[in-house]
Amino acid sequence: MRTTISRQYSDSASRAGDAVEKAINLWTRGVRQVTDRARVRLKLPQVDLVPSVERYFDFVRRTLEDNRGILGRKRPGGTPPLAGHRHPG
Repeated sequence: MRTTISRQYSDSASRAGDAVEKAINLWTRGVRQVTDRARVRLKLPQVDLVPSVERYFDFVRRTLEDNRGILGRKRPGGTPPLAGHRHPG
């Protein structure tokens, strides 16, 4: 009985997947036909990401330098900030 239900579910899921695939293909063909007839070529806007990536890496560099400065300072007792730190466990 369980095998029959599994097979029925599998068959139904397969038919649903086929229907979705056909609908997508039909829609894609329709869009292509419309754009070809209108001689419209969609262009995505061009975005220059170089300045953003440079700012990000500059931020990371400054953060690392700041953290190195914090870790390098000595506490009043003369030990580095994390020298006596132990993880519980």
